[in-house]
Order: sequence, then structure tokens, then C-alpha cells
Amino acid sequence: MARHIQPQEWADFAHAGESSTPKNLRMVFLGMMLYEGDPATMATELAKMPAPVRAVVPRLARRAYRKYATQVHGTPQPARGVTVRAGV
Repeated sequence: MARHIQPQEWADFAHAGESSTPKNLRMVFLGMMLYEGDPATMATELAKMPAPVRAVVPRLARRAYRKYATQVHGTPQPARGVTVRAGV
């Protein structure tokens, strides 16, 4: 993607995704991205957060995703790349 999408396009895409995500699922989706995403990319994105937020939000997001994954998949650590359904 880095070869085909300009930084502003990526920023617009991220903003659209965040603003269209229901508030009650934002931590789940961030946890999902942390679980599935490239660690270096996720570290870069987390570094953009203010330090106090960066210290707390990843833990909350991972916890939210583990709870969601357990509800959907029966395990807090499903196989990576598994399609999930929102709204559970």
C-alpha cells in the first residue's frame, strides 16, 4: 500500500474509518488491529498518541478484543486473518 497510497489518502481513509466506527466498537477494532497488524506499523501509529493515552489505550483495546474474540470464536486468541463479524 505504501507504494500506491499517498500519506494524505491514508490519513483520510483512517479518519473515515474511525468516524464511521460505532463508539462502543472502537476499542475492539483497535485491539483487532493490534492483534492482526504489523507490529512496526502499529508502533508507528501508537507513537502518534499522547503519552498518557499511549500508556493505557493499547491495554484496554487488547482486553476489549480478547473479550470480543472469545464471544465470536470461543477463544481470546483466534487464528490470525479470521473474518469476524461486527456488532457482537
